[in-house]
Formats: sequence, C-alpha cells, structure tokens
Amino acid sequence: MAPGQPEVAIYNGDSVVRKAVEVLLQAAGYHTRSLRETKAGDVGELLADSRLLLVAPELRAGRRRILVDSLSSPPASAKFAILELVPEGAEPNLRGVGVVPWPCSMEQLSRAIDTALCAED
Repeated sequence: MAPGQPEVAIYNGDSVVRKAVEVLLQAAGYHTRSLRETKAGDVGELLADSRLLLVAPELRAGRRRILVDSLSSPPASAKFAILELVPEGAEPNLRGVGVVPWPCSMEQLSRAIDTALCAED
C-alpha cells in the first residue's frame, strides 16, 4: 500500500495473534490500527478512516455478538471490506465476509487483503 492509504483495522481476538498480525502487516507496508474494546454501534464510526476490517481469531462470545450487531447496520458513510481469520477446523463467526484460513503465510494474507480492497473500489 502506498503511504497515506487508509488503515487496515484489526478487531480484537487473541492478543498474541492480533499483535503478530499487526506487526506482519506493518512490515509488509500496510497501515494498521487495533480496535480493542467497543460497544454495539461503535464499529462503523471507528472504521470511518479504514478500508478493511480484519477480524482476528479467538473472539469471545460477547465481543463476537457486539461485532456482529454493529456490522449489521453500519452507517451509510462507512464503506469497508471485511476479512475474518478463521483457525483450521473452526467455523467463521461472520456471514457474507471474506475468510482467510489461520495460520497463513504473509503472502496469502496480503493477497486476500489486496483482493478485498480491489473488490470495494
């Protein structure tokens, strides 16, 4: 991504996985932002400057429900792609979003991000 590009927001999940993904994406040239605690309805506002929401694995049930509820009615101004990192053998938490198997290579993750961003343009 070129400098000045919108951020890739990483939503919660296991703190070790979230930090590892954040460091890998930054090393690959992506601008990242970690979204930690949020309340229902806040996700759309928090993503105003982001073009992609990357949902890290291991969300607890309560956080997952907040995320799903928030994404079901984002503000009209919010336009972003969503990718969910899904551990092997697990079911995706979100419906109708891009899924990336986790763990994966940085090349595979970068390709999925770029594809999702191109689809939003």
